[in-house]
Amino acid sequence: MEIKGGLKVIVLKILGEKSLTGQGLIKEIESQTGFWKPSPGSIYPLMNDLLKKGLVTCKKNKNKKIYSITYKGKKVYEKIKEKKGEILKNLIEGIKFLETIGEDKEELKHIIDFLKGFEKGNFPFKENYESLIEFRAVFFKVAQDKKNSKKVNKVLKEASRKLLELHKK
Repeated sequence: MEIKGGLKVIVLKILGEKSLTGQGLIKEIESQTGFWKPSPGSIYPLMNDLLKKGLVTCKKNKNKKIYSITYKGKKVYEKIKEKKGEILKNLIEGIKFLETIGEDKEELKHIIDFLKGFEKGNFPFKENYESLIEFRAVFFKVAQDKKNSKKVNKVLKEASRKLLELHKK
C-alpha cells in the first residue's frame, strides 16, 4: 500500500511514538516542524481515511478520540522509510542538474554533502537539532511580518558572520 502526501507520513511517524487526539496531532506536527500547523479540516478527514485503511485505530475517552497506529500502519510507515534512499538519490541528481544549468556550484555542493549524510544514515546537526527547530519556528513567526524584513536580514547576516568565524577557527 502506498501513501502519498507528507501529512500522512508525519501522522504515522508521530503515532508510532505515541497515541494522540486529532488536536494533539496538530500541536505535535507544529512542534516538530516549527512552522506547519495543519488545520482540523486536513487532519480529521485524513484520520478517517487512515481508519478505513486499517492503519490507525481510534478509542473514545469521554468526548475525545485517541488515535493509535496499528501493526499494518507501522509496516506501511517502514516501507515509506525504506524509500528514503531513493528519494535522496533523486534529490541529489536534481541538484547536480542545477549545477549544469549554471546555479552556484559551491552552494549546491554544501546541499549535496548534507543530503549524502542522510543517505549514509547520518543525521547532520544532531547536536543542534532542537536549537535549529526553535530557530526555524521563531524565524517563520517574525519573518511573516514584512515590517521586520530589514531587522531580520540584519540578524541573519550577523549570525552568518559569527558562524563563519567559528568555521575559520
